[in-house]
Amino acid sequence: MFDNWMEECPCCSVFLNILSFSCFVVTMWAVGDKTERDGLAPRDIAALPAVLFLLLYAFYLLECYRSATRRCLSIVKKESAMTFIDSIRRRPPVILFKATGWHYEKKQRAIPYRDGRGKLRERIEMYQERVVTFDETEAFSFTGWADITELPEGLENYSLTRMEMKKGFHFADEPTKNLFKNLSHAFQARNRHRDRYMDYEEEVVIDGFEDHVIACVDPLKKEWWIATKWYWIFSALLMSSILRWMIVKRTRRLSVKISKQVVVSF
Repeated sequence: MFDNWMEECPCCSVFLNILSFSCFVVTMWAVGDKTERDGLAPRDIAALPAVLFLLLYAFYLLECYRSATRRCLSIVKKESAMTFIDSIRRRPPVILFKATGWHYEKKQRAIPYRDGRGKLRERIEMYQERVVTFDETEAFSFTGWADITELPEGLENYSLTRMEMKKGFHFADEPTKNLFKNLSHAFQARNRHRDRYMDYEEEVVIDGFEDHVIACVDPLKKEWWIATKWYWIFSALLMSSILRWMIVKRTRRLSVKISKQVVVSF
């Protein structure tokens, strides 16, 4: 969602705009010019730039459809950026211990090939395949939590925000941290010998959390041209590059880490 073709190759869309517009101008000139030279008028060959224009215009519209700007405008959230962040801040975290047990199993498969005479034959190949035998999950129980997320600043100078969301958790005191470590070690010990290998991870789950979010700073104050409808109107008029540049200038990229602090009362 964050791979913007205009940023990776800013000349590509501009080049398509110029070529399409140039072919359109040449076509209109050829159709309107009735001057004959050596018995041949420009309008007699107007079909050539017209066909070229249609081909370029079709490719240009295809590029507009596949552009990251169009995709971003189509998934802009209805609520403001700060409203979305506040909704995530109000939701409690769920901290999980997760273990996955697995091992390798040797298997064989038939590989077709052609010999020196061109005949189709098969050879048996041995390979290893990872086989998962169990997925174990256990929640860490805590008695209280608080949100300590640092809020972004300086958004008032922009209209859109493209946020890369991260999440994490902290412990309010040392006893809670020690209890978490002890429960983690006990969870791993119970599952470590259930299979040959074990993957272990700790995860914090927050309802409604998203890794990437595109939202308006203030939906009521955003510019009228920041909308999918106007994107296609500008694109149809061969002005897609101008609108993309305007949207990029009004967009703020930032990274927001949602941090939760948990505590266990003894």
